Amino acid sequence: MKKLKAVVVGAGWSAEGHTKAFQHYGVEVLAICARKPDIVQKVASRLGVTEASTDWRKSLLKHKPDIVALTTPAILRTEVIELAVDLGCHIISEKPLALTAEEAGDIYNLIKDTGLKHGFAATHLYDPSVAYMRQLLTQEKVIGELKEVDIGYTRRISNGTTSEMVKPWNWMNSLAHGGGILNNGLTHRLGMLERMTGMKVVSAIGEAKAVIREALSCRKSATFECGPVRNSRSKRHPNLRRAYAMRRTIFRHFFRWRRTPLNRRSLHEKSW
Repeated sequence: MKKLKAVVVGAGWSAEGHTKAFQHYGVEVLAICARKPDIVQKVASRLGVTEASTDWRKSLLKHKPDIVALTTPAILRTEVIELAVDLGCHIISEKPLALTAEEAGDIYNLIKDTGLKHGFAATHLYDPSVAYMRQLLTQEKVIGELKEVDIGYTRRISNGTTSEMVKPWNWMNSLAHGGGILNNGLTHRLGMLERMTGMKVVSAIGEAKAVIREALSCRKSATFECGPVRNSRSKRHPNLRRAYAMRRTIFRHFFRWRRTPLNRRSLHEKSW
């Protein structure tokens, strides 16, 4: 059986995750590509990748890999995908796929009829608890026919001043680069929703807002809330109590990290 070969474009924490996943399943990572030579060399050396490149185009043309993994900011992905398609490479991209729905549609249309495998990394939908929810909802139908699903997503940002609370700026803080809570959080929620319900999301409506309030520790915090807020209890569903129990169960799986005291959690855990 032919051993698959890959090139990873980007050298951040997600690039490390993609590289380790490839290596775990026997895929040879030929090169890691990024802008800064010192950083890409450090990452490649730590992960045992021979080539640390600052020219992704040259690396793709040189190796013509089976798979290209994109872990760059969303604003930088289109050119890489275009060349990868021309070379006949399968593609796995970090989310969001692009800055706008129109750009994402153009990318999809570019690759959909080529026969190449492609996808973006909404990895939470593969969690065992999501598979279990799908079984409860679609096979056992424990709450009857599904009528409505509300999605809520919050991100708490502490205003602490200690050095351990300070996180360097990165592209995920910039909407213009494809960052932002909806681009990077809602993508997971939509993937989970489709997996759990067995349905396709055809449209979405909601809101994003910042709420400034005093936390219990008397430190100021900002909570970003996404999605419409409704009082589901008013529906008086006959199996409502069981539905809420299921919701608490699934939330315990996904948000177990919240139980750790703030001063013992790393900032990455607090901000996802």
